[in-house]
Amino acid sequence: HWDFRSGTSSGTDEIGPEDLTFRTSGASPASGPSRVRGSSIFLNAGGGAEDLACSDSGFPHGNEARTAGAWVKTKSTTQPAFFDYGNEAPHERFTLLVSLKGKFMFASVGDDFEAATAVNNGRWHFLAATYDGRQANLYVDGNLDGSRKLNLKTTSNGSAVIGSVRGETAFFTGMINSPFISNYALSPREIRDLAKNSPRD
Repeated sequence: HWDFRSGTSSGTDEIGPEDLTFRTSGASPASGPSRVRGSSIFLNAGGGAEDLACSDSGFPHGNEARTAGAWVKTKSTTQPAFFDYGNEAPHERFTLLVSLKGKFMFASVGDDFEAATAVNNGRWHFLAATYDGRQANLYVDGNLDGSRKLNLKTTSNGSAVIGSVRGETAFFTGMINSPFISNYALSPREIRDLAKNSPRD
């Protein structure tokens, strides 16, 4: 779990937790500290290519159980990704994004599917995906909103990215709060509890 309230620094130095590094290229008028508002980070307001990266060491791989998600706030229609790790090969990637239709979407190069609810309305939404080794569930604001049986084989490529797909495409424009990943599939009740406290930023 990453909480951006824990500290900020400018440029391409670390923002917040020590293991999360801010990266940017292209035009952006904001400095590092001004990208953080309360406990949230605002990415790509200036039309650049901004994201945050960390090691994926210790993350769930193969078909290991997991839950990942974040609070997100966007109006984007460009399929922005807010959590990504793994390789660009069938079933080896684990990516959470907002689809071209504005819906919460899971992508794994062949295992892509959307939730039912549009979330790109400029309001905060808690988006979480669980995987128990056999089925992925997508939750929007604490409610189950899509599911599919999957056989993931997520492979490490050395890094995980918050705010894009591998730092190359689908850059997220908007705000992200409290991104997280766990090594088990949270229960529906645990997901509902996490969805109770919307950011105030």
